[in-house]
Order: sequence, then structure tokens, then C-alpha cells
Amino acid sequence: MIQPRREIRPFLFTIIILLNTTLYGESVYKSRPEDPAAVYLTPENYDVTPDAPADDSDALQAAINAVEEKAKFGIVYIPAGEYQLTRPVHVWKGIRLIGYGQTRPRFVLEPHTSGYEGMKVFI
Repeated sequence: MIQPRREIRPFLFTIIILLNTTLYGESVYKSRPEDPAAVYLTPENYDVTPDAPADDSDALQAAINAVEEKAKFGIVYIPAGEYQLTRPVHVWKGIRLIGYGQTRPRFVLEPHTSGYEGMKVFI
């Protein structure tokens, strides 16, 4: 008789640990990259409040839209921190979101985010 749960549990646990280390670990860019063509999602440029219980959806979307309007492609640099999202954010083709700082930025979809009701999702 095959007992898949015993064989799968250590494998799943290992995958979860690897994902946590990969997704929420150290950032590749430890300091802010300087790129005059890029957009920076910072409180100086947008109404964003990392690590605070406030909705950052509009600020993130505005930064992404700024790149789209300027050149149709490019980079939005995002400092380390946790950003609360209460609705979907659209990342247009040709736009990249790149985090910087000691840790990677973390996006948290709140429990009642449209299309994601009942789930706590970390991106």
C-alpha cells in the first residue's frame, strides 16, 4: 500500500522553505540603482506608504502607468518594504518591477481584494 502523504510532506516542506528563501530573501540590488529613465516608487514621488497599514494600489499603478506613458517600456524600482494592495494592479507589456534594498519588496493582497476574496496572498 502506497502512503503518499509521508513521501510528499518532506518534499513539500523543502519546496516551501526554498520558496520563502527565494521570494522573501535578500535583494539582488542592495542599494538604489541610478537610472535616469526609470521610475522610483518612493514617498517622494508617489503617495506610497511602505510598512504602513495603508493602500498602496493607486501609487503602484501610477508608477507603472508613468513608465507606460513615457516610453511604453522600462523599469519601476521599488524599495524594500511591505506594500498593501486592495485591488489588482496591471503591469503593462515591456514594464519590469525591480526591488532594491536589503530585502525584496513584498506585496500583500488584502483579504477582500477584488478577485481574491478569502485569500491572503503574498507576491
